[in-house]
Amino acid sequence: MPEDPGNATLLDRTGLSINDTILYQCPYGYQIREYLTWVTLIRLSVVASLISLPLASALNCSDIYPDTKAISQLSDVSIGAVMHVVCDPGYRVFGLKTDNFNTTCELDKTGTDADWCWIPPCEEIICPEPDVVAMATYVMNGNELGDNVTYTCETNYKISNTSTNVTDAICGYDEDFQGVWIGVPTCEEIICPDLPTLSNAFIEALPTNTRIGDATVYQCVDNCSAYLDGVQLRFTKTFNVTCRVDDDHFTAVWIANYTCDGRSIYTCRWNVDIFTASVAHTPAG
Repeated sequence: MPEDPGNATLLDRTGLSINDTILYQCPYGYQIREYLTWVTLIRLSVVASLISLPLASALNCSDIYPDTKAISQLSDVSIGAVMHVVCDPGYRVFGLKTDNFNTTCELDKTGTDADWCWIPPCEEIICPEPDVVAMATYVMNGNELGDNVTYTCETNYKISNTSTNVTDAICGYDEDFQGVWIGVPTCEEIICPDLPTLSNAFIEALPTNTRIGDATVYQCVDNCSAYLDGVQLRFTKTFNVTCRVDDDHFTAVWIANYTCDGRSIYTCRWNVDIFTASVAHTPAG
């Protein structure tokens, strides 16, 4: 009988005489180590023996993942083995919303070699064009992870809920490994607070808005005159209080350089029919 070659299977034989042949087949996942399918019998002296007996060897996949931007985790490279691949930080699996995947070692199309069935590349995560922010301009300093885009609010605007008009948004990624700008701001208009209460004066005309540059008309009560920086303005009882940007450039205040005081021996008095403003703030300056 022919010798057992190990992993190969005996398929057919024509006999055991000299020059007869036998046919072996390697199992799935193996190939013939010495590529001779048919084995020949020869006689040496009076003993017949097999020569070129096929030895089946296992097919293995490469243990090195071809993409340098990934880390492969595996303990087996034989047919059916599974390799777990994780892309480097800042990279994702090409075309997918993940940074890792599994691939299996299988026979290739020829059936004579082994290869990983799926080996997609890892692609770098980059951010799209920055968001357009109303009343702001921006300068982009790159679109890779960690790069920033600087937003600057226009005049008389500031970054919402802050005391500045400049801030950065950083390129990062979301749960789908899509590049996004983190910290994109909004700009809010700098407006004045409630109107101030001025002694011996009332609001003659309420302002339409409380934006920078808007003014409110005040009038001194009877027997009072307006004073500007301590100097009486003869026959003047009305004056403007204007909304201006404060010294910090990011808050607004009503600027009232006027006061109302009695003329000579007269005392300021209120007419009960005059409208008075109900406000909580006092003027600056």
